[in-house]
Amino acid sequence: MKLSPDDCSPTPLGKFSIIYADDHRLVREAISSYINASQHYQVTHSVANGKQLIALIQQGIIPHIAILDIEMPELNGYDTANWVASNYPDVKILMLTAFDTEIAKSIAMANGAHAFSSKDISPLEMEAILNHLTGTAIAMDKLNQSSSITETERLFLSLICGEKSYNEIAVCMHISLRQVERIRENLFNKWALDNRTSLAVFAIKNGAVIN
Repeated sequence: MKLSPDDCSPTPLGKFSIIYADDHRLVREAISSYINASQHYQVTHSVANGKQLIALIQQGIIPHIAILDIEMPELNGYDTANWVASNYPDVKILMLTAFDTEIAKSIAMANGAHAFSSKDISPLEMEAILNHLTGTAIAMDKLNQSSSITETERLFLSLICGEKSYNEIAVCMHISLRQVERIRENLFNKWALDNRTSLAVFAIKNGAVIN
């Protein structure tokens, strides 16, 4: 079996997905850029208004997080948040706006937003908000306290988040299939899990996947 180096790269599926809606393209691209530089988050789609965001979700592109501006043409952030919260309550909503007032915040929260912030924040502040929305910081702390994982285990977790078979993972890690199975069983026992899907979901949610 021959795999290229790119085939053995950890999957981007190890990040929480984000759709970002903002009609100001430069702002949208700048903020997306520093979100994508983080360990846990990826802006997979950026759009100019809420109508376009809803169209993506209706096509089956459902993000972990929706970031919304308030003032947008065709469908504003408030109405978009209301639709997302009503139809996809598991999607976390961050209202990111230049209108940083208590009234705007109250309206946003009333329409289903989980967090509210000014656009004038640092990359570290942005990541802290996203960590709060996903529980990543808390979960990673719990993970570190309960049971540490090795770099070999981290690499294995990154690879199982994709579509590679266990044989392909063994090739990428330069180990035997039996060793791969042993790593898998150790992680199953460590976290009381019993299948690959639950292991991949746990790894993503708890920040155990490397980039």
